Amino acid sequence: MSITTSDYLSVKNPDLKAKKFTITIDGGYEASVITYGAVITDLIVPDKDGKPTDIMLGCKGLDEYMGNGANHGAVVGRSANRIKDASFVINGERYQIPKNEGENNLHSGNPGYHNVFWDGKILSEEEADAIILDSNSRL
Repeated sequence: MSITTSDYLSVKNPDLKAKKFTITIDGGYEASVITYGAVITDLIVPDKDGKPTDIMLGCKGLDEYMGNGANHGAVVGRSANRIKDASFVINGERYQIPKNEGENNLHSGNPGYHNVFWDGKILSEEEADAIILDSNSRL
């Protein structure tokens, strides 16, 4: 297994960039994630004939992901889907959250995890051979 990084640039704004992490595993498997929205941009697996094929539905580049209302490949959260009336109860305590879809809350409101830049780093093989994405924003 190997992990590589590269810049994932904006065409519209040359100063704007995300980092792209790519994990490659023997057998033709590969996954890429960018630090904008923790978006999975590529997921390559062998097809029935063994040919590596990208099965991810996504956008062409950073600018498109930043304007992507469909959230293709993005981490949505703190909740996914709709919360009716933008409120819920945990242990008898009612929590009211922002309404952003009529009377409901969709994907936790704005800004959502899919609309922020995350910090990313590679853990060493000794630590876990993995990528860590961390959002330090106060969402």
